[in-house]
Amino acid sequence: MRKNAVRIFLPLPLLLCLCSPAQGAAKKVESGHLVSERNTDLSYLLSRLILQQTAGTTHETGAYKVKIFQVSRGEECDVEGDMCDGFDLVISVSSLDLYGDKALYQVKGLKSWKFEGWTKYADYDSPEYSTSFRVSIVTGDGKPIKGCGKPPAGKNQAILLSVNPWKISCEYSD
Repeated sequence: MRKNAVRIFLPLPLLLCLCSPAQGAAKKVESGHLVSERNTDLSYLLSRLILQQTAGTTHETGAYKVKIFQVSRGEECDVEGDMCDGFDLVISVSSLDLYGDKALYQVKGLKSWKFEGWTKYADYDSPEYSTSFRVSIVTGDGKPIKGCGKPPAGKNQAILLSVNPWKISCEYSD
C-alpha cells in the first residue's frame, strides 16, 4: 500500500445502505404488478374527488391542462344535513409538455361553490401567462378567503382564480 493512501472503513450495514437505491426513489415497474398504497390522506382525497371542469384539452383552451375538482369534507355530502362540512375546491394545473411542470392548489373552508366559467386561457407556457376562471362561493364561516383581497359587500360572492404551474392568484369579483 502507498504511504499517502487513506483507508476508509465503513460498517457493513452503512455500506449496504449507501450502495442500495434511495428509499422512495422511482423504480421500474414491471407489467402485471399489483401495488398497495398506504397513504391514507391521499386515499381520503381521491375517494371524494369529483371532476367539475377541464381546460387545455385543445389548442383553443390554453397552454395548460387545468382540472377543477370538488372534494367533500364530511361523510354525507350527497344530501343536505349536518354531516357535510362543505366542499373544497382543488385545482390541478400542468404544462402540456412531456414531463412538464405541475401544481396542485386548494381553496379550503368553503360551504359551497359553483364553477361559473372560463374567463381567459393562457396563450403560452410561461410564468407570465395564466388560465383564469370564475367561481361563486359561500364560505363556511362567512369570512373572506385569505389572499383574495377584500370581498364586495353583499351575500353573493365570486372569486376569479388565475392559475399556472408556478402560481395561483385570487381576487374577489363582482
